[in-house]
Amino acid sequence: MDVIPEKALDREQHRTLINALASISFAGLLGLVALPGDLEQRQLSIWFVLVSFLALLATLNVQGYKSRRWHDLTGDGLFESATLSLLASVIAFILDSGLTLSFQMACLFLAALVWASDFIFRIHFTIDFLDGKDQANEIR
Repeated sequence: MDVIPEKALDREQHRTLINALASISFAGLLGLVALPGDLEQRQLSIWFVLVSFLALLATLNVQGYKSRRWHDLTGDGLFESATLSLLASVIAFILDSGLTLSFQMACLFLAALVWASDFIFRIHFTIDFLDGKDQANEIR
C-alpha cells in the first residue's frame, strides 16, 4: 500500500511505451481480420492479439490512476500479459503457416526463451526490491 513518489511513477514514459504496443496490437488485429482467406485458420492469432490489445488498454487505464505500489504491480502484470499474448499470436500464426516443423519449433523455443528470460529477471528484481523494503522496515 506504499504511495509511490511522483518521480517514480513516470506515467508519461510508461504511457508512451504502452501506446506504441497498443498501436501494434490494434494494427495486428485489424490486419489479421482484414486479410483475405479463411478466418478460422487465424482464429487463435486473432484471439491472442485481441487479448493483448485489451490488456494494453487496461494497463493504460491503470497508469492514469497509479499512485500505490499495487497499482504499479497490477500495471506490470497486465503489461506482461499483453506482451505474452502478442508473442503467442505470432507463434500461433507461425504454427498455422505450414512451415517446416523444425523451423516452427525453433521459433517457439526462441520466443519462449526471450519472453521467459525477461519475465524471470523482472520477477527477480521485484522480489529483491520488496525484500529490501521488508529489511528496511525491520530496521526501523
